[in-house]
Amino acid sequence: MKGKTGAKGKRGYKGRKGRRGHEGKHGLPGLPGHRGKIGAPGHKGPKGLVGPALPSEIEDRFQTHFEDVYKQQDITLTRMGQMQAQIDRMQRVINTLKHERAPKA
Repeated sequence: MKGKTGAKGKRGYKGRKGRRGHEGKHGLPGLPGHRGKIGAPGHKGPKGLVGPALPSEIEDRFQTHFEDVYKQQDITLTRMGQMQAQIDRMQRVINTLKHERAPKA
């Protein structure tokens, strides 16, 4: 059987600082209007040396596509908000006209 444990020792010294992490991804591409039309892809270079498209290129294409989708969605949602504000104003006008025409008791 194990006996009693002693008092807890003091904390050890702090170790040295670790290495820096990797740089990370680049920022998002510009807005669709600023980039211009998406044209045909450029020359890839000599066949056999470069090989297939790199995953980072594919990721950039996806990122560009989703940027365009999110931009269109933002425009649609903004327009829906404007339409809802117009509907609310019309309802207020209709309610005030109803109360004006209602017979007073």
